[in-house]
Amino acid sequence: MATPNLNLTHLTASQNNKETTANLVFDGLDNAMNLSDPMTITGDKNVTAAELRGAVLFNLTGSPGATFVLTVPTSIERLFIVYNNTDQTCSLELEDAGTDGISIIAGSAVLVHTNGTTLVAIAGGTSTGGGSGTTGITIQDESVTLSALIETLDFVGGGVQAFLNSDETVTIYVPSAVSGSGVTIEDEGVQLSTLIETLNFVGAGITAYLNSDETVDIVVPGAGTATFTVNEDGSLVSNTVNTLNFTGAGVNLFENSDGSITVEIPAVLATSTVIEFTTDLTLTADHFDGNTFLKGNSGSALNVFVPDDLDVTEPVTLIGEGAGLITVVADGSGVTLKSADSLVATRAQYSSLTIIPDQDAGDGNTYWIVGDLA
Repeated sequence: MATPNLNLTHLTASQNNKETTANLVFDGLDNAMNLSDPMTITGDKNVTAAELRGAVLFNLTGSPGATFVLTVPTSIERLFIVYNNTDQTCSLELEDAGTDGISIIAGSAVLVHTNGTTLVAIAGGTSTGGGSGTTGITIQDESVTLSALIETLDFVGGGVQAFLNSDETVTIYVPSAVSGSGVTIEDEGVQLSTLIETLNFVGAGITAYLNSDETVDIVVPGAGTATFTVNEDGSLVSNTVNTLNFTGAGVNLFENSDGSITVEIPAVLATSTVIEFTTDLTLTADHFDGNTFLKGNSGSALNVFVPDDLDVTEPVTLIGEGAGLITVVADGSGVTLKSADSLVATRAQYSSLTIIPDQDAGDGNTYWIVGDLA
């Protein structure tokens, strides 16, 4: 005689060495309550009666490559745990029972009770229909099947809500959907779906580009030649570009509210220009470009005249290369020169001064004189 589920031997009245049988029963109970049984999964797996009775936790490992079926024997009633540590979904079923199975996704565990004819998920896992191991849900539109056997379905949109009904169905509420709005999905001209309001493309390296005709190019790496056009101020720069790199210190990328992308390239300083003068010089707007140095090279004093209404914004620097000092002169009734102690000339040979337009004055004729002055 033995116990009905774990098949542990009963003690008999006339039995010798009862402690031997008792110890075996105790060990069997201990294993059934605590032992973990590792199982390497390469495909569908049939659990034997001895395995089901001999451990409480079935630790599934391996890379089966596809959804697999774990079948447990009938006529045994007990609690056990299945930990699916593989990379695929496990469908737990009773052998030849034809009853509902239990779907256990990769990385999850489920506490299961079997009465020998039915499997019940006590905690964890997802109870699904079909003893064949096929799991998922079917989407229908007015009884027309749109898709079947989906394990996870996402509804994306502002205000979308889900309600669990008393009959264990789920109602999805989509607020204020405008009739006829949405996008169409096509695959090389073959229509796959219509009137979708939100579509997500998920995957490493996927990028999207908004075209001028309000279409969008989705670039999927490795999925063929991706092309897009680069424009600068409306002029075609290049086309059929697979990858476009903007390289340089301080380059920034901004995604605009209209879906376009702006690449900000910081200002690059132009090469400095050095202009030598040996006689008096009248400044022009071209001298005030922020990168021009005027080198006075004379043994005699030099005057640099600032005329009216240059209306410039960038500075210009004067350098005294020769022994003759350089003096800045207001060459017009509207020009104002401002400096410490009203000094406007270089102090000595090799001294320098800078003429800076005072933009706060707002008249285009006021300048600061700074430097090694005398």
